[in-house]
Amino acid sequence: MFDYINFKIKCPNCKYNIDGFQSKDGPCDLEKLEYWQVKRFYSSCSRCSTWIEYVLPKEAQRKMPISEYKRTISKIGDEDEQS
Repeated sequence: MFDYINFKIKCPNCKYNIDGFQSKDGPCDLEKLEYWQVKRFYSSCSRCSTWIEYVLPKEAQRKMPISEYKRTISKIGDEDEQS
């Protein structure tokens, strides 16, 4: 199981709206959590198959702006690219 993450962005590749973020860092009871409540969350773009993953650095789990997260973007099936 997993939890839903309350987070929305436009795909960095095609600008399609993405809001289906998930994480396995929480209780994994299909709860709706805020992004700052987990260390890692991810989704993929249903339009262009881009994988988007955010990871909180240095194990610091506190409310902080999304700009402090490390973002990984890659085409599903391709090697990871980082931005």
